[in-house]
Amino acid sequence: MSFLFYIKLYHRLTIVGVLSVVSLSLLPGCQRQDQGEILKARALEYWNLVNSEDTIKAYEFEYPVYRKKISVNQYVKRFSPFKHYREINVSDIRFQPGEETADVRMEVLLEINSPAGQGSFVKRVEFTDRWIKVDNNLWYHVPKSSKKKSHIS
Repeated sequence: MSFLFYIKLYHRLTIVGVLSVVSLSLLPGCQRQDQGEILKARALEYWNLVNSEDTIKAYEFEYPVYRKKISVNQYVKRFSPFKHYREINVSDIRFQPGEETADVRMEVLLEINSPAGQGSFVKRVEFTDRWIKVDNNLWYHVPKSSKKKSHIS
């Protein structure tokens, strides 16, 4: 085999090596984007369950440590039947170092009905929810009693 053959082989292997390093360096970004989409869908599903008053199903989305402390009955009582979300949107997701914790910025159009049936008012509200990924598997909502910043529930 000629010297030229080895030079071409060396260049091909170098290019393959560089491309491998570049593609591997892109993977964490792709994983973060995928996790962002997964978390966005999970956060929207959670708040839609809360909005439809399926609080027992929403309870399953809560952080497991919280569920050990708070029963389903206690959890259900924390929601007001006078609140309704007309729109629910995720506006931003910020992953914390390690990507096992994320802050999800929510925007909702909140309708609050008078308990006495005297009408309602609508207000646009923004809040941040904390979510934690457990066992490198599912994202769980961290309720307001488990964190510093509160959210509307």
